[in-house]
Amino acid sequence: MGVEYTVSGASNVLERTRDAVLLYDSTGAVADANDAAHDALPDTLLESSVDNVTGGETGPYRDALTAVRDGHRDDARARLVLDDVTLDARLTPVDDDAPRPVCAVFREYDGDPRVDDLALLNCVVRHDVRNRATVVSGWIDHLREHADPADQSTYDRVVGAVEDVIRTTDTARDIASAIVDGRVVTEPVSLASALDPEITAIRREHPEATVEAPEVDPDICVEATPMLGTVFYNLLQNAVVHNPSDDPHVAVGVEIEPDTVSVSVADDGPGIPPERVESVFERGAQGTGSEGEGLGLHLVEQFVRAFDGTVSVEENDPVGTVFVVTLQRA
Repeated sequence: MGVEYTVSGASNVLERTRDAVLLYDSTGAVADANDAAHDALPDTLLESSVDNVTGGETGPYRDALTAVRDGHRDDARARLVLDDVTLDARLTPVDDDAPRPVCAVFREYDGDPRVDDLALLNCVVRHDVRNRATVVSGWIDHLREHADPADQSTYDRVVGAVEDVIRTTDTARDIASAIVDGRVVTEPVSLASALDPEITAIRREHPEATVEAPEVDPDICVEATPMLGTVFYNLLQNAVVHNPSDDPHVAVGVEIEPDTVSVSVADDGPGIPPERVESVFERGAQGTGSEGEGLGLHLVEQFVRAFDGTVSVEENDPVGTVFVVTLQRA
């Protein structure tokens, strides 16, 4: 193995660190490894591309390595589960131009029981909630068969709400997986597939509200994960429930640039007091009269940041608030 060091003393630093370090070339093959890597890592990981490593669970690590190598992320964390060892890895690029060489730093997984408990809790919640939602759907279908035709639209809304609950369990799975695996690896996500179902859900849950939104080209994709839908749902929900009007109005906008896509959610509510703007994304931050837990906007900010995007808030004209989410195009 061999790699050209462009910084004086880099090879000495690499050898003296106690962490196991692998350097991958731009094809994903191992180009070099320090002594700690030879001591701590199995030969299968040292001698070939990660694509050729068999046994255990290598998918999350492989996905993270590919994302960094191809320039989709500048930093990624992943857990690599092999037959005889579990490793936490941090991956960073060695160059700017994709495909890029990648440096992987490994530490043995410490077996944090809280993470394992989270994984178990996620499985239990998803299993139980989805089963109960299926039972509810069955009873709704039974009642619909004997209902007045004039009530069919109400049953349609209830069925849609149950389907939303099931989709929420999928989001919970994605969140828990990101925490358990120690990484968020983005992928191309169709903006329309993430945004349109949430707009439909808000219209169904709040028939008194008017939600205007443009038609989005389904081929427009952004760097995100399936959790992107949760971002839009929370912004839309926030725009409606914090508006005291009997007929709240929400306008969704989409601005497409060569490298980015911005989605705005504007409402005609009372707005955010100036003294609260800087803390609006903090966990536990609540608006006046809010009965929530101050979690929605915090989740928005955390997810968007994980996607290497930005979210901002500004005043609407003449009244209300505008939230703008900007993401990288895929």
